[in-house]
Amino acid sequence: MAQELVSMSTKELDRVDLVRRVIERRLTQVKAAELMGLSARQVRRLCIAYQQAGPIGLASRKRGQPSNRRLPPQLQAEAVEIVRERYADFGPKLAQEKLLELHTFGCPSRSPPASRAGAFAASCGG
Repeated sequence: MAQELVSMSTKELDRVDLVRRVIERRLTQVKAAELMGLSARQVRRLCIAYQQAGPIGLASRKRGQPSNRRLPPQLQAEAVEIVRERYADFGPKLAQEKLLELHTFGCPSRSPPASRAGAFAASCGG
């Protein structure tokens, strides 16, 4: 029987322990919910996931998936190119400000939000 390796955050590992204690009836769902900062309903959902799939059922299924906020590859490449050509000696914040101030990147009505433009500069080592 092959075992599957899954990476879990510390928070997820703590959840595994608490959910295991709830299933063993050493801890109530309400108390576990308080400790995890969730509702009792969420704890019931986590218990069901644990019973069906074990600890893997509590791991985030979004891990390894691309972000929903990711920019189109062409737009990202264009921004990285501009930062490397014109703003290579700028820090990430200043490069972000210049991208927002002087370049539109073909966005229809607005420039990218500051948090995404900053990712360009950071990814360029700027």
